[in-house]
Amino acid sequence: MINERRLVDLFLKYVQIDSESRKEENFREVLEQDLRELGMEVTADEAGNLFFALDGDEKAEPLLFTAHMDTVVPGQSIRPVIKSGGDTVLGGDDKSGIAAIVEAIRVMKEEKIPHRRVEVLFTVEEEIGLNGSRAADLGQVRSRYSIAMDGCGPMDEIVVNGAGQANVEIEITGVAAHAGNSAEKGVSAVIAAADAVSAMKLLKVDEETTANIGTVTANSPANIVCSHIRMLGEVRSRDNEKLERQLEHMRSCVEQACRKHGASFQFRANRIYEGYRVEDEAFLAILRAAYEKLGVTPKYGVTMVGSDSNILNQRGLKAVVLPTGMTNPHALTEQLAVKDLVFTAELVLELIRL
Repeated sequence: MINERRLVDLFLKYVQIDSESRKEENFREVLEQDLRELGMEVTADEAGNLFFALDGDEKAEPLLFTAHMDTVVPGQSIRPVIKSGGDTVLGGDDKSGIAAIVEAIRVMKEEKIPHRRVEVLFTVEEEIGLNGSRAADLGQVRSRYSIAMDGCGPMDEIVVNGAGQANVEIEITGVAAHAGNSAEKGVSAVIAAADAVSAMKLLKVDEETTANIGTVTANSPANIVCSHIRMLGEVRSRDNEKLERQLEHMRSCVEQACRKHGASFQFRANRIYEGYRVEDEAFLAILRAAYEKLGVTPKYGVTMVGSDSNILNQRGLKAVVLPTGMTNPHALTEQLAVKDLVFTAELVLELIRL
């Protein structure tokens, strides 16, 4: 049985250890020590990810659990309190997942619960590009199925369909001229950019696709026709073909606007990660059974937010995301209900248990 007081104390301990992306060292050392005290043989790969496994019944399907050690900024000197508001994020993203996994394994060992093979990967730099899972050494992983304890949706939701993301950089070059005495000789990059953006389908493109231009920069003084503008944006879609079509649409809008105004352009798109859809019935049956043991009928959900599951699906595993109860992640109003944290640990334990 999950020890609520011990679990909460563990979570509070973890969130008070600074671990912003690329600064996970202190937390990794504490986590490594805690796991070794539980009898785990922990290994760290070159990227800084932690991995350990417990052999179990070979007849049962092994499972890989993942959670990330880093938090977003601002995440230093976190002091969790039982009230709303604060000067930092809580860090529940994703130390709630880590604490739940550690407590579930502790209970499993204490109560000598028969279990399947359990594999755990705690990653670094998830918040700044899923870098840890991208670089993780999966050589010791025997699981076909992976579960990221990193969701912020309803507690009964299994995220089986996640969006892919591409970052976009657009540069438009016109011709500089004095805006007072020779404006007609200039080609305004601003005007070309405005025409391009106004022609684009942006924000919620359809039920599976979003697009956004978030940054526009130009450094010309007010009396000079602007000759250069740079825009940064992104596209997300749960359908990889739709994502590609949206990128081509945006590029076409830029090309047509620049042709109209006599400007030149560069359009660069970088696919950060691919979308995924998990439909493996054997895997889903394992997940449903664990929820049902806890008296919950699960539902399948979707997300537009990236996670380590995006990368692990690309790398050949079937990977989903399960919730941990965190609310308003990445915001100063981030919070986590104790009952949801306990349920998360109970769910991990049921997934482990035979």
